[in-house]
Amino acid sequence: MVGPSLKVQRMPKTSRESRLSEAQHAFDGGHCARAVEICRALLREDAGWAEAHYLLGLALANLGDLNRAVASLTEAA
Repeated sequence: MVGPSLKVQRMPKTSRESRLSEAQHAFDGGHCARAVEICRALLREDAGWAEAHYLLGLALANLGDLNRAVASLTEAA
């Protein structure tokens, strides 16, 4: 007898996850300043969100702000 089948349902993205996706798309499109703006807004709401710190660090590095990039990447770790 085969057990019940499990259907995996994806949870809808939260507003904050959607905003992080927006920041990622901005970064991927070369709009690093926009990615920084979105990530900083997200971090004002949740200062410990590692993914937002990581993306912020990458965007800052691409903008040449290496000191702040290192600080943000350190927060992400």
